[in-house]
Amino acid sequence: MNKKIAFVWGFSLMSSLVGCSDDPAQNSSPAIETQTESIMSADRLIDFAVADFKANQPPVPRDFRHVRYGIINGADNARRSILCGEFLAVTPSGADEWSAFSTLQTDEYEQWLGAQASPLCQQTTIVWDGRDDYAEVIERKFNQ
Repeated sequence: MNKKIAFVWGFSLMSSLVGCSDDPAQNSSPAIETQTESIMSADRLIDFAVADFKANQPPVPRDFRHVRYGIINGADNARRSILCGEFLAVTPSGADEWSAFSTLQTDEYEQWLGAQASPLCQQTTIVWDGRDDYAEVIERKFNQ
């Protein structure tokens, strides 16, 4: 076997074994370590989402629903927080319409609305934190 291939194979094997433990708490899902961590990070993303909705109008959100928080692995294998949900806004024709939004942690954050947000929030690699809905939290902060 080529020395370079053997080294890479051995390093990969060692890297995978280093994370193993007999303690079930240490083998828990790496995506969300504790509920406290996820709520703090969710609050941070909610603050960014609210600030973005306030700074970039229209559309002006009137209500929020189905707001979830999770962790997504990026193409560079970096874990990032993501907030996905829907907001109700008045359209130019005067009708109410629900639209998707996503707020993704980057160096700071990126917020996507409508059709651009939906595919990001439907990725199967997202590990949701298990909380049913952050809609009340984001709505309360938006209305402050």
